Amino acid sequence: MDNEFYTLLTDRGMAKIASALADKKQIHLQKMAVGDGGGQYYEPTASQTKLRHEVWRGEMNTLTVAPNNPNWLIAELVLPEDVGGWYVREVGVFDDEGELIAIGKFPESYKPLLPGGCGKQVCIRLIMEVSNTTAVTLTVDPSIVLATRDYVDVRLDEHEHSTNHPDATLTQKGFTQLSNATDSDDETKAATPKAVKAAMAEARNQTHTWNQITGVPDGTLTQKGIVQLSSATD
Repeated sequence: MDNEFYTLLTDRGMAKIASALADKKQIHLQKMAVGDGGGQYYEPTASQTKLRHEVWRGEMNTLTVAPNNPNWLIAELVLPEDVGGWYVREVGVFDDEGELIAIGKFPESYKPLLPGGCGKQVCIRLIMEVSNTTAVTLTVDPSIVLATRDYVDVRLDEHEHSTNHPDATLTQKGFTQLSNATDSDDETKAATPKAVKAAMAEARNQTHTWNQITGVPDGTLTQKGIVQLSSATD
């Protein structure tokens, strides 16, 4: 496989997946690691239990089924800005027991370090082929996972095209429909500025019942009552 880039399930990984399928359980993938291969490319083998020369390990970001192949799992790791200064030539996927489940030969990629004048996140993706993707799941610490721009764009796009938008109520925020009605008792719609303006105009034009009250005394310096306002200062 010289000069090819590929991913292998390790012997231990295949055994764990087979056992999970037989017992109707799941294995929990948790971390990914990158290595420089000891300074050069080499051909990973299924018998490996670790990378040849690991340089960094972190929480796996996402684990998804490939949209064009139901037997492919796409594992993603984000290398943050504050790590680097080395090349990536090998990648490993580990479960929550720390065992190497898959290993890949990766196209050589240099991860710069911020003090070197260039700091950036680098996304590492590894494709694993399994007979049944339901036997594998992802266990993550959400406080550590970093969101890539692609991930955010996908989630926003899914949200825009979904219909799972709750309606607004008197007790919670949500989506609502506007209304121009000024004589409605509906509590599920929001009034437009046009409706508010019309309601205020209607209120100003009405003869209020308090204008027709009789027997109420005038206000004086010593008692409360009805008064007439004045702008005069002299």
